[in-house]
Amino acid sequence: MNTQSLKKVLLENPISISIIIGIIYFGTFGFLEVYNFSEWKYGPFIQSVLGVFLGAGAIGIITGVIIMFQAALESKKEKAKEIFDQKIGLYKTVIDDISTMFEDGIINELEFRKIELLMLKLQLMAKDETVSAFVVFYKKITENILDDGEDKEMEVEVDMDLKNLLSDFVNQCRTDLELSDQKLNPEIFSEIITIQKQANQSIEFVRFKPSNGLTVSALVNEAIKSLQKQGREVVNKRMVHEEIAVLHPGPHQPAAASVGCKLMAYTSENYPHPTKGHYQRDVPHRDNNEYDWLDFKDKKFFIKNDLSTIN
Repeated sequence: MNTQSLKKVLLENPISISIIIGIIYFGTFGFLEVYNFSEWKYGPFIQSVLGVFLGAGAIGIITGVIIMFQAALESKKEKAKEIFDQKIGLYKTVIDDISTMFEDGIINELEFRKIELLMLKLQLMAKDETVSAFVVFYKKITENILDDGEDKEMEVEVDMDLKNLLSDFVNQCRTDLELSDQKLNPEIFSEIITIQKQANQSIEFVRFKPSNGLTVSALVNEAIKSLQKQGREVVNKRMVHEEIAVLHPGPHQPAAASVGCKLMAYTSENYPHPTKGHYQRDVPHRDNNEYDWLDFKDKKFFIKNDLSTIN
């Protein structure tokens, strides 16, 4: 056993080591009780020497036990501090990386793979509750992966649900780091979500609307009607997105991913997209088939033949 291993054993088992030392020490008293020193010429001298050594040993044992306990506490304290520092660095990296991914409103395949790697790092150091919060966030991303029949790189639109789940994760990080005994006050958390939702709506109003003030749904509706008049029955988000740009040229265009989400939401009840229910349908109610513009068959979008369903 090398010096480092011995030190580790002593620091990790101070109570066991103390018990062993105590047994040896008090066992010596038993030897004094059994052995008859009066019959030995140097008995009194040996007794006095042993008495001195036993007294010094008692002081040494007490001091050693105290030092071992202090060393064990210091070791645990240093370990806890190192883990704390590592956790702060990890959580900051996760939040910074995901925030960067959120900037363009889209999570692509490369970013999605990076999120998977971040989840592995969290499994190493984070508490179960923190990992679970991130898993819920990750699961939501997988549910939102756009599938519109195109053989293109995956895209996931960053919506308010994802932002809220990221906030839940950050909130759990606070508890994990013991920055607070409890999660963020529900009222404060609710206020943050409300402000984010209002800000998101304002941003979409500016970013995803042309000068005539049409909503994304109205733009998609108009583009589908235009494509149908051209005799094009099978569409995908790229085609619809390009048609919107033709009908409304200019900088303020909806993202292709936003167009894809609307196509999914406005598929029919008879031939719905598998993730139809995940996306908002903001032209009347989702179950009103008057606004079922598309059928989704064999992983392709088909414009419905009945023009009356497209207002």
